[in-house]
Amino acid sequence: MIQSEKILKKYPDRIPVIVNKYKDSDIPDIDKNKFIVPKDMKLNAFIYIIRRRIKITSEQTIFVTVNKELCANNQTINEIYDKCKNEDGFLYVEYSGEDNFG
Repeated sequence: MIQSEKILKKYPDRIPVIVNKYKDSDIPDIDKNKFIVPKDMKLNAFIYIIRRRIKITSEQTIFVTVNKELCANNQTINEIYDKCKNEDGFLYVEYSGEDNFG
């Protein structure tokens, strides 16, 4: 059984998410990159968690993408997972301090 399946079985109301910094971004690194996120959490709430973990000020902007695409902040993590999960069962989220994605 792969790791994501174990997580989903143990935590059926949560989604396994891996957060990475965009490779060319000069924003700080996140202090941990594996999360088990409640399915009903909105993306904007998860972005708030990312912001706190990379310790940036409220004036600094971050861009968060899934599969190199911006998602609506009012979508739930479960909605994003259903359409964007990786074949390994994880949802990969990437963040940057500037708009490197568009």
